[in-house]
Amino acid sequence: VSQSRYRTLLNLGLDPNKKHVLHVGLYTSRKNQAEFFEYARQFPDVEFHSLGNRADNFKWYWEPLVQNQPSNLTWWNERTDVDKFYQAMDLFLFTSRGTNNDKETMPLVIREAVSYQIPVLIYNLPVYLNYWDSFEGVSYLEFDNFEKNCKIIASKLDVELNKPEEEAIIISTYPITDSITNTTKECIIKAKQTGRKIILVSHAPIPEENCIVTGK
Repeated sequence: VSQSRYRTLLNLGLDPNKKHVLHVGLYTSRKNQAEFFEYARQFPDVEFHSLGNRADNFKWYWEPLVQNQPSNLTWWNERTDVDKFYQAMDLFLFTSRGTNNDKETMPLVIREAVSYQIPVLIYNLPVYLNYWDSFEGVSYLEFDNFEKNCKIIASKLDVELNKPEEEAIIISTYPITDSITNTTKECIIKAKQTGRKIILVSHAPIPEENCIVTGK
């Protein structure tokens, strides 16, 4: 970790010992933060950072995301110091794809990330006209290949790709009151967000609703 990056991370209140991934953009279906959230779930030991306004007219898109936001993902809203994030990040992961009726343009944020010489991962959209091919720090995600993209991200960050299906989270509970039952349910919901199997252990009968939450 360079001294400048180290200082910037500390200035932002971030852990210099972790890897950090950035997305910048207004919360809309075109910017595709939903996919960014899914990548965050695959890398629970990596910190994901999302900068961008959650405007009321796009609440239909971002509100469901907020209700199921991964614990390792931080939303910073709009910032006047976006340059600090570019300086401190290990990867700029821009998941924007657009649609036929809502095409992407040539986002300034990609140029900004390239200027700070951090690795950039984007989709090679037709609208870019292969412009980014000549930039050494820019690589491409594969359309409709989430598993392959996870491997690409892991390679860029030099981290191991977790295999949630091979791991399990054990939740031990004693649900004898409504308070404990509700806390257990919240733990189950959070654990499910990691994609891992859940083993529920109890010394008292488990309410049926908790079994439904675990999918058992």
